[in-house]
Amino acid sequence: MSMISIEVRHVNLAALNPDRLRAALRDGLQTAGGLIAVEMKSQVDGPFGPQKKRYGSLTSLLVNSIHVRQDDEHSITIAPRVHYAEWVEKGRKPGKLPSMWHGSDFMEWVRLRVMGGNITSKKRHASYLDAAWGIGFAIKMRGIKPNPFVARTAEKTREQATTALRIALAKALT
Repeated sequence: MSMISIEVRHVNLAALNPDRLRAALRDGLQTAGGLIAVEMKSQVDGPFGPQKKRYGSLTSLLVNSIHVRQDDEHSITIAPRVHYAEWVEKGRKPGKLPSMWHGSDFMEWVRLRVMGGNITSKKRHASYLDAAWGIGFAIKMRGIKPNPFVARTAEKTREQATTALRIALAKALT
């Protein structure tokens, strides 16, 4: 899965007030996680900013799924919740259709982003299925070009996250 994990090691809780240090560490991780999540959301569209299509930015389903999860008191994970994020990050070779089941991430993406969300009439439903099969076959024939948004985010935010953690821990030590 495409994600960024932050883990703080070598924290000696015995030397200081453990509650104060834990609170500072939690605050530092939350600050760093927020910075990384915001940057990851901006990197999804690519290094050159959002690619505007006929229907606006077609990546907001992925962008909205990015979240920060506290694994334990020493680590957090920043990752998208949709399973196709790995295909966006690493690409996908030609040869296989995406999942065409009703309710799959791909079909939800087509419904929300290509069809605008509303599929009320039979004609609109037929158009939805045509769009899904057309995009699906294009993916089968050409694959998906990689967009390493997680790698770009990790590279771009490494110093910011480290600084946020250092500031939070320095507050606890003073």
